[in-house]
Amino acid sequence: MYRAAKTIRSNKLSAKSPAFKILALALCLAYIFVSLTGPAYILLHLDHEHDHHGPDGRCSVCVQIAAAGNILKLFSAAEIVAVVAIGTLPGLILLRRIVFSPIVFYTPVTLKVKLNN
Repeated sequence: MYRAAKTIRSNKLSAKSPAFKILALALCLAYIFVSLTGPAYILLHLDHEHDHHGPDGRCSVCVQIAAAGNILKLFSAAEIVAVVAIGTLPGLILLRRIVFSPIVFYTPVTLKVKLNN
């Protein structure tokens, strides 16, 4: 019974497990692939001939260009949020140290008082 519980706990996905590292690498590669192929597709097909045989009589290439543009807008918004969050984090940590550093809490442990009674 102990072995079964131990194997169940060991199957969790931790940050050091090889499966987690492979998944992170795959997501990074997919992000890089989409970030590079989206603009390449848009640039290659900007000057295309319109065929109106797509859905609802629209040009299928124009639909794909719009979809690639929307994905790139979504990625750029996520990048801006990540840059702002990572950029403000050190400032917030420094501000916390400046504001709360003069406050000293006097406890029996900080005063090194023995409580032997």
